[in-house]
Amino acid sequence: MALVSASAESRDISRKEQHTAEANATADKYKSEWEDTVRETRALESESEALRLSASGGESAAELASLRAEIEEVRAKAATYAATSDELARVRAQKEAKTADIEKSRALMGEEEERERGSAAQLQAALSEGRSSAAKWQKELALQQTSKSNLLDEVTSLKSEAKELTDAHGREVERLQERLQQLETVHDTLDVQLAEDEEAFEETMSKRREEFKAKVSTEEETVATLAAQHEETRTQLTDVRATLSVEQRECAEAEEAMREAREMAQQKAKEVDEREARLRSQLDDIQSERKQIEGEAKELNSQMQGEISRLKAEMAEITTKHKESSERASEFERQWVAESKMRKDMHNQLQEMVGNLRVYCRVRPASTSELAGSSYQPSIEVRGSDTVVVRNNDEADRSTDKKFEFTHVYGPQSSQEDVFRDTEPLMVSVLDGFNVCIFAYGQSGTGKTFTMEGSDSLPGLVPRAMARVFEVVGEREAHFKHDCFLSMIEIYNESIRDLLSDPKADVSKKKYDIMRDPLVGMYVRDLTSEPVHTASHCKTLIKQGNLNRSVAATGLNDQSSRSHMLVTLTVRTTDLHSNEHYVGKLSLVDLAGSERLSKSQTSGTALKETQAINKSLSALGTVIAALASQEKHVPFRDSKLTYMLQDSLGGNSKTLMFVNAGPSQVNYPETINSLTFASRAKGVALGKATKNREGGANSSNKASTTLAAANKLGDSTQRGEASGKPKKAAAAKR
Repeated sequence: MALVSASAESRDISRKEQHTAEANATADKYKSEWEDTVRETRALESESEALRLSASGGESAAELASLRAEIEEVRAKAATYAATSDELARVRAQKEAKTADIEKSRALMGEEEERERGSAAQLQAALSEGRSSAAKWQKELALQQTSKSNLLDEVTSLKSEAKELTDAHGREVERLQERLQQLETVHDTLDVQLAEDEEAFEETMSKRREEFKAKVSTEEETVATLAAQHEETRTQLTDVRATLSVEQRECAEAEEAMREAREMAQQKAKEVDEREARLRSQLDDIQSERKQIEGEAKELNSQMQGEISRLKAEMAEITTKHKESSERASEFERQWVAESKMRKDMHNQLQEMVGNLRVYCRVRPASTSELAGSSYQPSIEVRGSDTVVVRNNDEADRSTDKKFEFTHVYGPQSSQEDVFRDTEPLMVSVLDGFNVCIFAYGQSGTGKTFTMEGSDSLPGLVPRAMARVFEVVGEREAHFKHDCFLSMIEIYNESIRDLLSDPKADVSKKKYDIMRDPLVGMYVRDLTSEPVHTASHCKTLIKQGNLNRSVAATGLNDQSSRSHMLVTLTVRTTDLHSNEHYVGKLSLVDLAGSERLSKSQTSGTALKETQAINKSLSALGTVIAALASQEKHVPFRDSKLTYMLQDSLGGNSKTLMFVNAGPSQVNYPETINSLTFASRAKGVALGKATKNREGGANSSNKASTTLAAANKLGDSTQRGEASGKPKKAAAAKR
């Protein structure tokens, strides 16, 4: 900081010296001009004296004319000298203004010196603090940089002011030079005109002399006129003498003014020399102080470099330790993920061996209408991968928070891929002859249909399950033959509807009774069972069935499902090597949502639908409670829904349940009911599932819908075995 101020002071001194030199040069220039003017005035005086002598000697008329011309020239020069005198007066005024500017600059320099002293004191304080506390070097360095930037700003400001003064002085000098050039131009013009006048006068006089010599005899009478003119010339000469006396007095006054100006310039030069000496002394002091500050700065810099080196070494050590810690953390995380996956796989295997019903929980994101409300408060918090906590925000007591644990919990940010990933292994079990059931339970508007069906861009479990089944079918076609049949029903107001049948067809004679087959479990008589060979075919049929499903708008959901929907994929697998036959069934159930009449605000037909839905879900709760407490009698026949799910809840099946919940505080009571129901269902022991082998101990040779369809496809052996037995199901519709 001191270095910058010293260099700035040096530059200011240099500029001031330059300005002083320029002022001295200008004064010398005007001095020389005035000396030339004095010399010309004296020459004019001598010429005037000569004219007086020649006039007193009685010169001729030609000499009188020449004298008149010279007098005119003297008058012109006197006018030029008067203009020069005015110009000198103006220059004197400008010089006084420059002197005032110099005084202002001197005052600014004094203020600058005071600021420099203050800055030097601050720097000394900063240096002493730096020596006393090396640990705070960064803060002190920041303070020094701030002071430096302030000084730089001040120096920049002074530079701009000095530049403005220099520019103003330059412009003034240029203007004076232009004025001087104009005067010189006028002088040159006058010289040219005078030369031209003299040349013309000489030519005229020569002509007159020739005319005078030629006409001497005829011009005698003009002598009297010339004598009169001589008298007139004398009178004019007297006037010229008076004018010349006045001009002489003016010249004397001008010389006096020049003398005063010269003395003033000498005094100013002396003052400038004295100020230069003072400035040089100050510069020497500043340079000595600069050397001292440079030494201290060098010492501080060496200390800082040592401290920086130490900090760099510490930083390198810390970086190395952090890298090692990150590597250990990554390794621990990898091991934790592997252990978590192993624990989850072992838990699933244990659940499969024990046969418990697996329960997954999914919390949907807050809807736009919920977020738009000013009083929206989430009541559900997902903790980890298997725990969800529900709190009542209307109560300040946190002890009322309820915690639920499930096989897996999917938060609001979970994707359809995440949900399907844990259910994907069950798809292979269907092809191996196991019964698999996946159903979604929860309040209306919590995302059950989205979880099961999804959308075109975000497909749910049903289309993904179909795609995975047929993907595995393609992978195993070299060793297994698979016959697949799809059926789709809805339970609407405790009646079964065939969603794949032709809407225009007469189904009045079809009873759609729920039957039980020891091989494939529960099925519906007279139900349409379509053979399918690709996932896209399944998608088309399911889309057709959804168009026939009953939906309506309620106070809880714009498109609320008004029935329970069951999509069943039955697969008959034939081992091409051992010729063994397995029958597996995949049941995907989208349950209608439970509703409170005060919130759904339904009436008329919708009210009856709500009552039927709540009744069937209540029966499902009773069945779950009975199974959890291992009661001897389980009331499966209380509703058609529980009767259809009998083999999934209490028979030979791998069953997985999704409980869907909404995050809003408004739905807190329904959320508690749903999660309590799911926790109760988690304790249901189904027993270990077994393969459904045709012709095995668990087969009664009864032809189910699937077997009948398979027989129609050409399995003559099974048709012969089943030909003597009564059929309980109609042939499947192709």
